[in-house]
Amino acid sequence: MGTRSMIGTLNDNGTVTASYCHYDGYLEGVGATLLDSYNSDAEANMVAKGGYLSSLSDSYSESKESAVNDDPADFFGSKDAYEKADNWGAEYLYLWDGTQWLVNKLYDGTGFQVLATYLQRAA
Repeated sequence: MGTRSMIGTLNDNGTVTASYCHYDGYLEGVGATLLDSYNSDAEANMVAKGGYLSSLSDSYSESKESAVNDDPADFFGSKDAYEKADNWGAEYLYLWDGTQWLVNKLYDGTGFQVLATYLQRAA
């Protein structure tokens, strides 16, 4: 069973573009990989705008090659809309705000938090 997540980027106009990732969406999976391998505007936008991923590895090209679906990225009118949408049943929402990754564990109701800080507390 997958731990579903969405990986988004906050666009300059306040909208969000996000891609679904089916497996390993938890903090130590997708969260750690985003911090380790996709921690810049260019890399974050590549992942968020690239569309469906079965899983996310350190190599984006390998991640796309192994994807079993080719759905495009989703578009949301605002950060609030991204947070409130069904988002394919995702349990974790990740959001690049232009400088850092944020995470929202949807099941605990705490809203978006700085991912790096959250991972330090979880360790």
